[in-house]
Amino acid sequence: MLNIVDLIREGQVFHKDYVSQQEYFTDISQYILNLDFVTPEFKQALETREKNYPTGLITKSRVVALPHVDSKYVNKNAVFITCFKNPVSFQRMDDITCAVAVTISFLLLIKDVDLHMKAIQQMISIFQDDLLDDIYKANDTNQVIELIEGRFHESD
Repeated sequence: MLNIVDLIREGQVFHKDYVSQQEYFTDISQYILNLDFVTPEFKQALETREKNYPTGLITKSRVVALPHVDSKYVNKNAVFITCFKNPVSFQRMDDITCAVAVTISFLLLIKDVDLHMKAIQQMISIFQDDLLDDIYKANDTNQVIELIEGRFHESD
């Protein structure tokens, strides 16, 4: 079964600047649609899901978001990480009336329910470690993979 490292390897890590969540969702949705990771309905599903169930999360080192959609909008499993050059506003997962300034988005594209739960558990483990600053500073996808692989090998 795939793990979080495999999912990131299938995806990509970006360092980009967006003025809004809407701009980010539009850009990333078009990009992954062009690569056939998602269905044409993905963007609308992502916006609706985020509005109804926000994913902004304050961790001990960074504010992150975990946007995702129902598996019927996903063609291929992957995680796309976007490090925002300037924070992007998301609503908090635990208090939808409160906005937070997100610096890293982990866009989860998961088709399988069991894999979804495993990926979420591994993401939480990453958030509890001091990896988020290093992930944010990493130059490319391979550096992020090395950081996370190192964490999971140390805990084996």
